[in-house]
Amino acid sequence: MQEKKVRIAKWDNLKFFFIACVVIGHFFARFDDMKTAKSIIFFIYTFHMPGFIFMSGLFAKRTINEKRYDKIFSFFLMFVITKYALFLIKVISHKKLEFEYFSMNDVSWYAFAVFIFYLLTVFFKQFSPVYMMTATVIFACVTGYATDIGTYLSLSRIAVFYPIFLLGYYLKPEDILKVTGKIYVKIISLVILAAVAVISVVKIDDINWLLKILKGKFAYDGLAKYADYGGLLRLVWYVAAMIIVFAWIAVMPSVHSILTTWGGRTMQVYTLHYIPMLLFFGMFEGEKWVKSVWPEHYLILVLIISCLVTCVLSIKPIKIVMDKMIYPTKRKTE
Repeated sequence: MQEKKVRIAKWDNLKFFFIACVVIGHFFARFDDMKTAKSIIFFIYTFHMPGFIFMSGLFAKRTINEKRYDKIFSFFLMFVITKYALFLIKVISHKKLEFEYFSMNDVSWYAFAVFIFYLLTVFFKQFSPVYMMTATVIFACVTGYATDIGTYLSLSRIAVFYPIFLLGYYLKPEDILKVTGKIYVKIISLVILAAVAVISVVKIDDINWLLKILKGKFAYDGLAKYADYGGLLRLVWYVAAMIIVFAWIAVMPSVHSILTTWGGRTMQVYTLHYIPMLLFFGMFEGEKWVKSVWPEHYLILVLIISCLVTCVLSIKPIKIVMDKMIYPTKRKTE
């Protein structure tokens, strides 16, 4: 109930950090044949979507409890806008007239998934949190054994990530800050994050297959000899992902800066960042360009470009335009 009254810098700093990781991850995916890129992608995927979705649930309380369907509908509009924007870019860059509403193998899945999360929670909030968390986790773990869903209507990722959204909805921000604000928790969190980073670098060749679990859109049959243990792996991932997310909450500073302001505009970045990325790698052959400009350290250049894209898409003029598009004026009734 506090999300509109008081904005705490830590949360907005986290939002900006998570959305920056989303953009960086997508840019680096173009170079996933390199070990360094693989390590960075794996490290980011251990927390960026769970963190983003957890915080979406954490600050969805007012909208859900007051049944603000106008705000809920805005996520569906984001989904449509993203779909149309990506279609336009593909026409321009690849000269292909291909369009699909129901196959969501692009960034549009997130806006649609959050739209569904809100609607489901408006109904499910009447039930016991313990019952709902247990039921949704079991459903998600079993869903991975189904081979007939995936990117279609984003069904797999909706099932997989909904428990994380729901957990955010049930928890109170002030209680999280109280726990993560303790000095010993911050120290432990730093150790955990450092350990995950080291493992992501040193063991990447052994653990990269786990990305199929982290992404949430693949059935367990893609795990080869570990397919039978997919449900257990997903359950372990839930625990590990939330530990890492809480570790980031603990270490994230509460200092106000321009990044704090931009952290309140993450959805516009998520909705739009594929556009400059597709143009950069498609029309402008960005992969060749970065390798020619800085052959030895071109991944650093990719990192800089992805961060610049995140910052540019966070500016206020884009927010004004996006708000006009996703928050249509209500019809006046007599």
